Amino acid sequence: MQRAPLDYRLNFTRLPVSHDFRLALAALVPNGSSAKAFESVFDGKANYDAINGWRYGRRHAPQWALRILADKLEAKHAAPYNEACAIAQRLRAVPERLGLKAGARNLAAYLARR
Repeated sequence: MQRAPLDYRLNFTRLPVSHDFRLALAALVPNGSSAKAFESVFDGKANYDAINGWRYGRRHAPQWALRILADKLEAKHAAPYNEACAIAQRLRAVPERLGLKAGARNLAAYLARR
């Protein structure tokens, strides 16, 4: 298998969001909770495997999941200067991902540099 050139930029810039995601989820669901408790945070819209992928940074969390998490975190901790509200604001500030066109854009940029 051929390696990518060293000047090729990977699209891993948003994976550190998983740290804020993990902190917010820990504030809402206590340690040792069942899979159903994690799924109930997202109103049954996501299964436990997907949530774990978002939580540990293996997958990017979609915008709707970040919004649900931020809303529930702010509803639970209503103080405006609370640490939980700061985490919720960071989750809301995550920009929309590039989506399916990201790979094509990266490839076109790489081919243009060659």
